Amino acid sequence: MEGVNDVARALRNGTAKTVVIAEPTEAVVWVGDAPTDVAAERDDLQPTMNSPISCRADEALPCAAVASGAEVDVTVRRSGLRDGVGATFSRAPGRITNTM
Repeated sequence: MEGVNDVARALRNGTAKTVVIAEPTEAVVWVGDAPTDVAAERDDLQPTMNSPISCRADEALPCAAVASGAEVDVTVRRSGLRDGVGATFSRAPGRITNTM
């Protein structure tokens, strides 16, 4: 997946395995109370959160990745990723894995 919105959603849902930061971005995200409460749109965060703050995406997404246990890959190569960021899934979103 690529782009700030998709990467932020994966981090909120705990489905990001690796977050790639390929290019500095001027994109802004909203950060809530917990380290993984990150969203491209303020309305995407839970309405009960205390005053989310805006941060640069290329700073907030790696922090959320580390907090969620995802790896962070920073590269100097131009990637062509939308917004200069991307991620791989640790598991398919919305999929339940039976561990029994």
